[in-house]
This record gives sequence, C-alpha cells and structure tokens, in this order.
Amino acid sequence: MPTTAMPSPSRRPAATPSVSSALAERDQARKQAQDLLRKLDAANADAPC
Repeated sequence: MPTTAMPSPSRRPAATPSVSSALAERDQARKQAQDLLRKLDAANADAPC
C-alpha cells in the first residue's frame, strides 16, 4: 500500500505580510467587539428590569 508523504512543518512558508496584517486586523476587531460587549453589559446593568 503506498504511503502519502506529508510535508514537513519546516517546509511550510513563513507567514506573509498579508497574513500578519490579517491576524492584526482580526485581533483589533476582537478587542473592539469585547469593548462593545462590556459597554452593552454595563448599559444593561444600569437599565431597570
């Protein structure tokens, strides 16, 4: 039975600038979302039930 060769991790290309910027944008968006959720939670805590 033939075995399929798996590429070694060292052969993977390094992260490109576009990948790095995409990750940075994702992290920034996550921080903004968390901030908005905190503000929403605070507003809901102040609202009468």
